[in-house]
Amino acid sequence: MLRVLNLANNNMSGIISDCWMNWDLLVILNLENNQFSGKIPSSLGNISSLLSLDMRDNKLFGNLPVSLLNSKSLMIIELAENELVGKIRTSIGRDNKSLKVLSLRSNKLEGKIPYEICHLSSIQILDLASQTSESCLEVRHQLLFFFTTLFSRIEF
Repeated sequence: MLRVLNLANNNMSGIISDCWMNWDLLVILNLENNQFSGKIPSSLGNISSLLSLDMRDNKLFGNLPVSLLNSKSLMIIELAENELVGKIRTSIGRDNKSLKVLSLRSNKLEGKIPYEICHLSSIQILDLASQTSESCLEVRHQLLFFFTTLFSRIEF
């Protein structure tokens, strides 16, 4: 059974099909630095074995699938440098206690960073930089609040 699919840096294009539930043992999916377009298939978030998803630097658009942000298995979600829109939903972090990397840099996300992002208890890298529709001052204020809340839970 397929466990790792690495198609990075191939200048591939087209829409990514929503058929991922057929590869239920997939652990790593790397589609970075291609020309894929369309929406991110919601079935990717339902693969219980998937630990790492890298789709950065494509032409993906639409909202972030709820299934991805609420996946119980994903440790790395790398979706930077696409054309994703909408808001980060308040359900983020509800079920995922293993997410270590969340990179949504250089997209078109809008709105406030939800307080619920503080529930990502294992997060090590959170990259929300360069959103085109949010003012830098608002993002800085929200990240300061996030890190203040996060560090208040850590004992030194």
